[in-house]
Amino acid sequence: MATQRPGPGDREVLSTGPDESPRPRNGVLAGVAAICLVVGFLAGGRTDVLPRGSTEEPSSSTMPLTAGAIDPGRGGDAANDDDFELPLFNWTDTRIDVTVVHLDGWSSRLQSATTSISAATWGVVPFSARAHCDSPPPAHVRFVRLRVRTSAAVSEEELPLPGGGRAVLAHHEALCTPE
Repeated sequence: MATQRPGPGDREVLSTGPDESPRPRNGVLAGVAAICLVVGFLAGGRTDVLPRGSTEEPSSSTMPLTAGAIDPGRGGDAANDDDFELPLFNWTDTRIDVTVVHLDGWSSRLQSATTSISAATWGVVPFSARAHCDSPPPAHVRFVRLRVRTSAAVSEEELPLPGGGRAVLAHHEALCTPE
């Protein structure tokens, strides 16, 4: 319905519809925000989701741990030293004891110290991986197998290994490639 209002200076103003502009209700906005929070929370809790095209397999671990890339050990000559370090994050709310047991595709036996990692912190598990030049290493190391001890149980866990074990493979190549 059209209305007429007298304006200043004898001008007429015509309008149609309600006098106030429609605004979204606060309840609708709050509902949309709540749904977005719930979806984000659920999506954020999915740690086994990998990027599209990734060749890594999701972790089958029952223990909430995250592995970092393997680093060369802190002591000695890097080219001749068989010592390495595996950073691990313990997402649990209790202290755990961790030992490196096996690297995917690595033929030689590993030696590892058992390391305690406090709840919700990073720890470093040292291990030794001797290069055996008579058996070729894999193209990349996809996972690491760990022995994990809690106050309640002992289990073996496999975790995806970021970086494909580059430090261990580079060490093997440095020792085993003929000059």
